Formats: sequence, structure tokens, C-alpha cells
Amino acid sequence: MSTAYQPRLVMITGATGGFGQALSRRFAAAGCGLILTGRQHSALRELTQELAVPTHPVVLDVTDRGALVAAGCQCAAGRQL
Repeated sequence: MSTAYQPRLVMITGATGGFGQALSRRFAAAGCGLILTGRQHSALRELTQELAVPTHPVVLDVTDRGALVAAGCQCAAGRQL
């Protein structure tokens, strides 16, 4: 018997790019909640409005170590990003 893994929450970095947008739409279609990161606030906002699942956009450049640490600390503390 095989059971497919169904995540409830997915974090997608680079969600404002083509591949990231496609992944976001795919996971949303599967009913997953999403944490979307990207450098472009307006593109994140548009994508978030398009998706019909709980979505939390985070303006974040993953090459910025300080920003990553701050976002991780906020998540660990249970605060909104």
C-alpha cells in the first residue's frame, strides 16, 4: 500500500520567478498553505491575491544572510514575517 505525501505548508523561495510561480500554483492547487518569498513586493502581492489558499508573502533576498536569520528568528518566535 502506498500513501502519497501531502504537505500542509510549503515554503517557496524565489516565488516571483517563473519556476517559483509555477510551483506556487501547483502546491496551491493541491490545497497546501504557502509561505512565498521573493525580492519583488508587488509580484508577491499579485501572486498571493491569485491563489485561493492561505498564503503568507515575505519580501526576502535569500542571498542576504542577515535577512534569512531575521526571518528564521521571527518564524521560531511565532511572529508574523
